[in-house]
Amino acid sequence: MRFRLCLLGIVVFGFHGGPSFRALVLPNHGSDYKPRHDARVSGTPPGLRSGTLPTASHENGRRFTAVSLGAARQRLAPAAAYPPGLLSQLRDADLGEEEAFLAWQMGQLASGIGEAERRDLVALVARSLISGSQGSTRMQLAAAERSLLDKVPALVGVPGERKPLIIEGGFLYYQRILACETRLAAAIRERTALPGPDPRAVRAVVAEIAASSSPRLSDEQQAAVAAALGRRLAVISGGPGTGKTTIALALARGLVRMGLPARDLALAAPTGKAANRLQESFQAGLGALPAPSPEDRALQSACPQPRPCTACWATRPQPAAFCTTRIIVWLRRR
Repeated sequence: MRFRLCLLGIVVFGFHGGPSFRALVLPNHGSDYKPRHDARVSGTPPGLRSGTLPTASHENGRRFTAVSLGAARQRLAPAAAYPPGLLSQLRDADLGEEEAFLAWQMGQLASGIGEAERRDLVALVARSLISGSQGSTRMQLAAAERSLLDKVPALVGVPGERKPLIIEGGFLYYQRILACETRLAAAIRERTALPGPDPRAVRAVVAEIAASSSPRLSDEQQAAVAAALGRRLAVISGGPGTGKTTIALALARGLVRMGLPARDLALAAPTGKAANRLQESFQAGLGALPAPSPEDRALQSACPQPRPCTACWATRPQPAAFCTTRIIVWLRRR
């Protein structure tokens, strides 16, 4: 699903370590093909014994080439080609050879199915990758697709199993994405179960901010600020020009007034350029206040610089600060 909305909220993040990589298998695209990227696969591919790296191996009449990491661009022996149309299908969705390799590799790892079913499995994995690139964490399965996946139990499991693909409620997930989604949902439930601030204190803070803001907050913006300050998690959406950046500044001012140190705020935006614009908007808004309060001056002097979202996600908060830090995220997703 793709959004044209802008999101603003207090966000809880989950983290997950990456797998280890031991070997890779390269498909053959013809004598003149040269891979553009190093592709990696976790685990030992079919036909390769763990701990060995032969130059070629056979599995059901197909040849595979195994090379050590760092030598991905070397052509050691011919291997099976990608199914026709796989690369063009993925490129139409702005995906590349890494995703094509993953779909192809999943097909090679499937045992006990015929060649036609193997091609159907590769196409199914490719569609799931396209669905993920468009914002979905899962893909709904048709009856025939579910029947095909039931034939490869080594690759497909149920929630709780450590298999690459997971089926839950008629939907196909990648195990890692489902695990991250489950942890995030649990963290959000835990946070939203905590009691919120006194509603009377929230109303008083919103009234003070609205009276001193320049330009003055609209009734709708005041309601959005009150909702966000009174909850552990809030998502505020709106199109261009609806005042989301104004609300972000009002939220920061409100949080400081409610006792959160300005240094514990974290401001994030989709890109570095957007983060710079957010910082400029905050500086301009705070500088335009007719009579800044001590809290506003503290925010102006100690508010952290906005950062790209990827930089915030890559930073694990300290345990002592994790429950108090508020992260205001200003997102514009296409």
